[in-house]
Amino acid sequence: MVASFALLLGYYGDGRGEVAGRALKELAAYVDFCLTDLGRRYPDPHPLAKRLQEFTWGIANLKERQTLNRRLADYFYQFLAHEPFSEFVKNENRARNLAIFFPAPKRFPDILSLHRHHCEKPGTFTIPLFPQLLAFAF
Repeated sequence: MVASFALLLGYYGDGRGEVAGRALKELAAYVDFCLTDLGRRYPDPHPLAKRLQEFTWGIANLKERQTLNRRLADYFYQFLAHEPFSEFVKNENRARNLAIFFPAPKRFPDILSLHRHHCEKPGTFTIPLFPQLLAFAF
């Protein structure tokens, strides 16, 4: 799930911006591990890979003032429809881990409104959204 949201929110490569401090460096290393693992286990044409391509393409091709009319929770639940997440929800402990990963839906507007104020152009933020999402989750 970490890798899926990292791809969705552009938290990889230059999209991370400056990674300063031990905690952010450790987060970046963990995300890189997750991205590599996701790529190895679920490469194209796996349905999860296709879904991620569809979502990231839609975000990357947004025009100014255009929205997708989706929330982060919408993506989360669509990810759950694909392996490995569809199998995780069948196991009580793994399902709990997924629930812990994602913050309560009531908090999404707070997270996103904070970042809209720091947006240079659609889809790019002056402060990274991904670490803030994880901070709200934990």
